[in-house]
Amino acid sequence: MKRIIALSSFIFLFLLAVLPANVSHAAESVNVKGISLETDNGVVKATGTGNNFILNLIGETGNVKKLVITSDNADSVTIPGEPSIGLPDITGHFFNGKLDIDKSRFLGWLDKPENAPIKQAYNYLFPQYRGTDTIVSLQDIRENFYNENVIGGYVTDINGNQSEVNITLLLEGWKFVNGKWYLYDNDAQKITRWFKVNGKWYFFNPAGDMKTGWYKEKGKWYYLDPVNGDMAIGGHKIGGKWYYFDANGVMKTGWIKLGNKWIYLDPVNGDMKIGWIKIANKWYYLDPVNGDMKTGWVKLANKWYYLDPSSGVMKTGKVKIGSKTFTFATDGHWLY
Repeated sequence: MKRIIALSSFIFLFLLAVLPANVSHAAESVNVKGISLETDNGVVKATGTGNNFILNLIGETGNVKKLVITSDNADSVTIPGEPSIGLPDITGHFFNGKLDIDKSRFLGWLDKPENAPIKQAYNYLFPQYRGTDTIVSLQDIRENFYNENVIGGYVTDINGNQSEVNITLLLEGWKFVNGKWYLYDNDAQKITRWFKVNGKWYFFNPAGDMKTGWYKEKGKWYYLDPVNGDMAIGGHKIGGKWYYFDANGVMKTGWIKLGNKWIYLDPVNGDMKIGWIKIANKWYYLDPVNGDMKTGWVKLANKWYYLDPSSGVMKTGKVKIGSKTFTFATDGHWLY
């Protein structure tokens, strides 16, 4: 239990803790210029302005080495305590515009010695706890905060003016790296399979990068949006041609029924056919715009054709329609 309390205290400090309810606002603002987190794998810089920052830890691994906060006019940062578990408020002071919290200042959870000069107070930012686990990892942070957790604290200048500081933690989700999109889970692991996000399916290659365009799996074709990567469902126009995908994203082929109309999709490529098409030695006429199979009488290039009212097959020879018999040429046009 002590380990959890101490770790939480460290993380609260590290990320400016929970915003207190009694922050007072003065006319003059106290600005934080930047926040950066250094780990043994590199430096993560928070983005943002106006004391509102985003710290993107998605996919980041390693142990914490240092937190650096910079400001032009801040004198201190205050971390609210938690009276219910005996943690007092903690205040760290800036020196030459920088609050540099390195590893030596949080190993062992040091006490603040009596009569310490005010400018040295930032060396002793933790409540008393003589723990043996002196490593704080990014995974510790993930386990203590939820994704998009908005946390904060406040900074004070030498005149007593105070301003809030807010940080949004990004711990899992999308990350754009070297022109490719990746999706990370809460253990900083890349997703490398089909994965559903906000009701849409995506596929991630074995290297973790998001797949786009056509994708074939187990003999079935799928189409993933070339920009967003989400799997296509229903009708989609691709390269000037229409394709249809079922509820599982599989590209359809052959005859399919849409509403009360039939359309025909190429048995190999899947693109919707239009105009005259020969299937199993029978001719059909498909609407040149929406591809639906025509039936009954149709006039094309000043010639009349008759297509079976049920199957859509083009008729030739003598055909009885209603009470009359009509004769059609071998190419299907009406003779008499």
